[in-house]
Amino acid sequence: KNFSKRNISILPQFRHFVKSSFEKTFIRENRWKLIVEGIRNTLIITLLAVIFGTILGFLLYRPVKRLTRTIRAQDGIVQSHLQESFQNRIAVKVLQGVEHMTQRLVVLQDKQFADMMKRLNYSTFAQLCMRVGFMSGYTAAFIFGVLGIRGGVITFGMMTALLQLVGQVQRPLASLVRLFPTTV
Repeated sequence: KNFSKRNISILPQFRHFVKSSFEKTFIRENRWKLIVEGIRNTLIITLLAVIFGTILGFLLYRPVKRLTRTIRAQDGIVQSHLQESFQNRIAVKVLQGVEHMTQRLVVLQDKQFADMMKRLNYSTFAQLCMRVGFMSGYTAAFIFGVLGIRGGVITFGMMTALLQLVGQVQRPLASLVRLFPTTV
């Protein structure tokens, strides 16, 4: 019973504290400008990252798509060469064409392997760019948090929440990036 009366008497003090803190933070110290500036900077960085990512995506998509088509065509050629060699293996042995068929198969497989390595290099570069972008975003959020704590603008808890938010945004994007090789 005393506990509930005590809570009621604390309520006006709490309201006064919130009101005075809000007035101090947003009106007297003009910290609302920091929040607006932070949102503006975030939107600018996000827009630039989207533009850069889109350009990089288009630059990587076309060569990878072309290489994928080439690799599939080469795979068909290698398969038909092997099938033809096996179907006509007696004629190949009689005509002593084993060496020629083997050399042609090696050439076909070497070309296919080289194109597969090119495609792998494109995929690796795209993943590297995404990881560098994610690490840069996380590092920027961390530095922003440290500077905010140093300036007394945010608390350690707010910084922790910011870093968790960055991680939660990056996780689905990383999942989408993993779909890139399967769609090409």
